[in-house]
Amino acid sequence: MSEAVHPAEIGARAWQEAIRSDAALMGEFERSAEEFFGASLRSRDELSRRRHLEWFVLERENKRHGGLLIQSLPDLAARFGPEELASWIGSVVGVFEVSSIQPGTGVWLKDLAGGGEYPLVEPAGSALMQVGDLIAGRIFAQDGAFVASPAAAFVRQPELLVALREDLQRAREGRRGTVRIAQSEIERLFHAPRESTEGAIERARELLRSGGVEADDVDELLAELAQVPFRADSLTPGAHDPLGRALDLLAFETDIDLESARRVLLAAWQELSERGPGQGKSVAPAPRATDAAGRGGGVESAGSDPAERLPRDAAEALAEFDRNRARGLPLDQSFRELELALGLEPTDEEDPGLVPAFPEAMAAILEEYAWETQAGPADRQALAPLATYAAQAGLEDELSQQSWVDFTCRWMLEEDRLAGASDAEAFSAALVSFARWAEQSQALTLWPGAQAHARSLQKSLPRLAELNQRRTRRTQPGEGTIWRVSAISGGLVTLDGSTQAHLDPMLAPWLQRGDLVRGEVREDRLALYAAYPRYEPDTAT
Repeated sequence: MSEAVHPAEIGARAWQEAIRSDAALMGEFERSAEEFFGASLRSRDELSRRRHLEWFVLERENKRHGGLLIQSLPDLAARFGPEELASWIGSVVGVFEVSSIQPGTGVWLKDLAGGGEYPLVEPAGSALMQVGDLIAGRIFAQDGAFVASPAAAFVRQPELLVALREDLQRAREGRRGTVRIAQSEIERLFHAPRESTEGAIERARELLRSGGVEADDVDELLAELAQVPFRADSLTPGAHDPLGRALDLLAFETDIDLESARRVLLAAWQELSERGPGQGKSVAPAPRATDAAGRGGGVESAGSDPAERLPRDAAEALAEFDRNRARGLPLDQSFRELELALGLEPTDEEDPGLVPAFPEAMAAILEEYAWETQAGPADRQALAPLATYAAQAGLEDELSQQSWVDFTCRWMLEEDRLAGASDAEAFSAALVSFARWAEQSQALTLWPGAQAHARSLQKSLPRLAELNQRRTRRTQPGEGTIWRVSAISGGLVTLDGSTQAHLDPMLAPWLQRGDLVRGEVREDRLALYAAYPRYEPDTAT
């Protein structure tokens, strides 16, 4: 990696000084080392400390100031020059494959998780790197390109590249949005020594019980982990597996530190997998106790899911509701568990419900819509983001033309709520139904042209959802310039009638005249950051 001093390195020194000058923050930084590195007591070299600093500043919510340190540290502008701050804010973490080489200048990197491409300034490294090499870690923005962190890992291992591609493809299947890789996961896979898992199951039991998880639930959680083989080279544990479901449970029902729980459960999962299903008391859940009528309590079976529970009689369900409230489960979640127990809710495990953990008016309106129209799980899931958007925008029971268009044409795409054409088709169809219901029921003050606009989105949104999955790279919403596409011909795109740029062949099939694009033109090449549906007010009213 290049050793030239650039804004990212000047910024790193400023961050170190800012942390050292605050005793409380310095103490928190030192204590967070175990979260990042795990329980290993091996010595920390300079590059390890640099990776820890990057994670602490950019990914971990600090208690001293609240939120990410790069957003919450007082007097940021006085401590950092604009170039240093921009370099850190614009940084990206991931596992990158070298996709092409420009000798004497640098290389192009492809993000294996997000799919974006990034130009890396690396004059010396360009003579040593090969297509297919891996760089794992953080890259920092600099003058329209990027430089790699000196602490990032450099790997030339073709079989690992194949395994990572397969792993990330599995992670993308069955989930919404773009897969993202945390720096702590890169640390675990590329830098951490392999540690013994002996005793990990008991450590997991102790952690879970100390956090208030009941013994039967601990048994069930470990039993579910035991049924799935553990892959030590997996880059995305918890993305779509029993570990992810376990962490969801802990996040909602306990105050256990999730990073600590993740590491302990990973080690326990490995030990369980090495034993094999059914080997030892720690794998199989405790048998269910039964009453005289044969009804069971506690854990029902290895790998059972709350959404698969059979309805119980009302008295037992209400008793369970009281127990949930006594152990601190939120009221809305306790009611949801009660409805599940009585068989009053759909049991499709993919249906997350419409109401997030807040009682805003829009969420209540969406619940009313689902109740009155008997909307299925797919429609409910497609519309669920509207409650989040309304809460963030401060909306209650009114959707103006501006907020409707902003939600449908910008927010859903920039927030990666549409993972492809199928998601966009389901979303736009649900929008048409919702707009029709809102107009008839008058439960929501809705822009009169919303229904016609939703129908027009059915034609363009699936295509644009696919286009956004192929964007050059992910950026902040305000970065780049917004243009309207005037023409596409022979690999060239004309923007706003005058600016011409070469178009990535991956983008060409999905882009059409009239689309709005946000990006930059560098060296006569369009770097696409986002694409939005064309919108003409007179066609939607």
